[in-house]
Amino acid sequence: LLPADTQMAFAWQRSHLRLEDIDLRDRSDRESDLLQSTHWLPGNSLASFSATSPYLRLEDPLSGDGLLLLHHGIREPASRMVYEGGGRRIRFIETGPDQLSFQRPWTLMATREGSCGARETLHQFQRLHRNPDSAPRASFIVNTWGDRSKTGRISDAFIRKEIVAATALGADALQIDDGWQSGQTDQKLLAQEPPPPLSTDLNSFWTVDEHKFPHDLFPLIREANSHGLDIGLWFSPDNSNDFTRLGHDLQRLLDLQQRYGLRYVKLDLLRLRNPGALDRLDSFLNALRTESQGRLRMDLDMTAECRPGYLTLPGIDYFFVQNRYTDWHRYWPHLTLRVLWQLSHCIDPSRLRMEFLNPERNQALYGDDPLAPACYSPQALFATVMAGSPLGWFEASNLSPNVLEEIQPLVEIWKQQRDAFHQGFVHPVGAAPDGIHSTGFVTRDPNRSSGYILLYSPLRPQADDRIALPRGFPHSAACHRLAGEGRIQFRDQQVVLQMPSPLSFYFGQWEC
Repeated sequence: LLPADTQMAFAWQRSHLRLEDIDLRDRSDRESDLLQSTHWLPGNSLASFSATSPYLRLEDPLSGDGLLLLHHGIREPASRMVYEGGGRRIRFIETGPDQLSFQRPWTLMATREGSCGARETLHQFQRLHRNPDSAPRASFIVNTWGDRSKTGRISDAFIRKEIVAATALGADALQIDDGWQSGQTDQKLLAQEPPPPLSTDLNSFWTVDEHKFPHDLFPLIREANSHGLDIGLWFSPDNSNDFTRLGHDLQRLLDLQQRYGLRYVKLDLLRLRNPGALDRLDSFLNALRTESQGRLRMDLDMTAECRPGYLTLPGIDYFFVQNRYTDWHRYWPHLTLRVLWQLSHCIDPSRLRMEFLNPERNQALYGDDPLAPACYSPQALFATVMAGSPLGWFEASNLSPNVLEEIQPLVEIWKQQRDAFHQGFVHPVGAAPDGIHSTGFVTRDPNRSSGYILLYSPLRPQADDRIALPRGFPHSAACHRLAGEGRIQFRDQQVVLQMPSPLSFYFGQWEC
């Protein structure tokens, strides 16, 4: 008999199962290592274990067969499911006073080929839930907030300059962050508990500021579109009264999408407090996707507060993962690469909006740090986020001609290859990025006969460095370099690297 608080339980017969509990962290304003995992080999032991993560993987290491168990709740340790196990069984218990995860759905999937097959199964699950128009499409956007001018520079003249620079850079979209709208936000005030309503008249709040944009956004959008550039906007759904006013927000966003032809919206300042708030937000996002007919792609900010986790809402297009700035000496390219590398073990990396910054700003703050942003070439900076959906976290018009002109050719190569790159399945390889060891990504197409390889050299490259390939990859293959430098070979299910320059990259294709 199971205790009354048990939500679900199961047992197994095999003697040598491997259990992995994977915790995917958000709140990246404070957190840096966003994936934590714990392993058990329970065997015949009667010892118990417990965990509170949304993702549990069971594997028979002898055959590679396994199960994935996902809980689509919230990553809030005080109010999530708890796994308790011992003696070849696990039960799941709802905990916490608010029970934010209560009655959230579960997904159970069968997998093969060990961790490699489990990763591909999980990535494919996410693709099936995304907009058919966007999956598995990666995109490159520039956002106006990253140079810390905040709302101060937003104006018709400034956005015109940004359009010219973002177009020259090769971006897909220019996203105008907070400051385009008539309503004024106080983000510190909105973080209070409970937050006040944004305005008594939301329609007036979410109109274009006529003082900053006396001709509305139409001339700017026409100019951007004529160069193949989309315009995106920042938007903060009303948190007051636990999202009971989301009907107004839905209509306003749909009006903005239809009026301006918006393709991208950044959803920010979300804060969940109870099960009803999560349910209403889930319905709002589903309705926004459905009623816009998939035309509006959502970037869900994951940087702070209690927000839907990476697996809570598998249909979200993109996760805006980090706010890191050189102004506060908190941006290092190898650490952003580390976050992308870690999360890609579970999250389809085309969904991960990952930042790279202007390396020429605030160089003095880094002194002689050998891993400072300015130690990377501009192309190598862009390469650190090429496996995901790149975010230019800067004012594009502030880029020097040297930075802009060096990055642009690599952006064009990436745009030519991105669909094929993400049509396959992306696997992190090598060591977790730390600037000291070689690392990277490999992909394979559904036929498993070709793919891409994106590798990064450390601060002190070693001759004939080796990185193991995942299970199921070929023992040998021909490799063709597309960008970067160095040479690689597939040998004995390993990649042998010869990359002479520190903090450089290799981007290429392989084929059996």
